[in-house]
Amino acid sequence: ASAYRLGQLLLDNEYRGVSQIGRGTQMREEFREKFRVLGLKIAYYRKLRGMTQEQLAEAIGRSVSFVSQIEANNAADVKGVSLETLFLISEKLEVPVSRLFED
Repeated sequence: ASAYRLGQLLLDNEYRGVSQIGRGTQMREEFREKFRVLGLKIAYYRKLRGMTQEQLAEAIGRSVSFVSQIEANNAADVKGVSLETLFLISEKLEVPVSRLFED
């Protein structure tokens, strides 16, 4: 199985019966702070590269509101971000994806 498919299977197993991140349900409360920090890091690296939210959204093939929601994390029903989207963001920002998760 591909690494991507294996990652999807692991996520499916981890969240089965809980909150299906990326499947239209709310994020688990315990992950909100981690998601907020992730959004702040994405915004930081985007600005460091001199990119607007519009430019990043276009580069990853998503809407501006999607990028804004990730960065601001101020919506009541924030959803998760797929691994594929994180890899795309990382690539377009020229930052290793691991750096988005460093403390």
